[in-house]
Amino acid sequence: QEARKSVTEFLLINHPLDCPVCDQAGECDLQNLSFEHGKSESRFIEEKRTFEPEDIGPNIQLHMNRCILCYRCVMVADQLTDDRVHGVMDRGDHSNISTCISKAIDNEFSGNMIDVCPVGALTDKTFRFKSRVWFNKPYDAHRDCPTCSGKVTVWMFGGEIQRVTGRKDEYHEVDEFICNSCRFDHKEVTDWVIEGPRKFEKDSVINQNNYTQKLEKVLINTEETILQGRLEDRKKISMAEIDYNEKIDGNPLNSKQNG
Repeated sequence: QEARKSVTEFLLINHPLDCPVCDQAGECDLQNLSFEHGKSESRFIEEKRTFEPEDIGPNIQLHMNRCILCYRCVMVADQLTDDRVHGVMDRGDHSNISTCISKAIDNEFSGNMIDVCPVGALTDKTFRFKSRVWFNKPYDAHRDCPTCSGKVTVWMFGGEIQRVTGRKDEYHEVDEFICNSCRFDHKEVTDWVIEGPRKFEKDSVINQNNYTQKLEKVLINTEETILQGRLEDRKKISMAEIDYNEKIDGNPLNSKQNG
């Protein structure tokens, strides 16, 4: 526990307080660690490390100030493509994720960098500032794709697909990587075969949307509870009137009837 608290404190030294505006909020691993092991205030009094914004393409937003240099995006790119164009530049406190000449990252599986990033350093530009993640309902879906497995999680708000991500297991690791075409180009409900609601752990922020009961059943149960409560209130009021009348004149009947 003490070791985790210390590591979490080190990770938060240069991390900005962007949670209210960060698209990763609600599914951020560092946010969860901070909630469980972090302190309410920082002992770090020096100026935080900052970087200039950099454009790495039309689909991925890079926030280097939020990066914790876990190298996941670099390792995944090495696994999925032979022409990785980004990596860790410079050394020590100046280390940062970038491309050699600010070149756009445009390989077919580059979007998977977003899924493996544990913080909000790499986010989906097509989903930016659209909605908080806990307002969306995630569903497992699939389509016939010639490039990848086509098995994804679609995040819906109302009847619209807000974003598409790769499926993750119980340890928050990506099950299968998906191509950019599935992730960015297919945002219509008709593009997908919806399999069913995505299951999340019980204490997850995203799990506040309850799929265990159909809406009609929830409404019926709510209405029955309200009616039952009103009936109990009427019984209590009637008993209170009887007790009051007995104390006044010893007659359990209504005082208005007795004149």
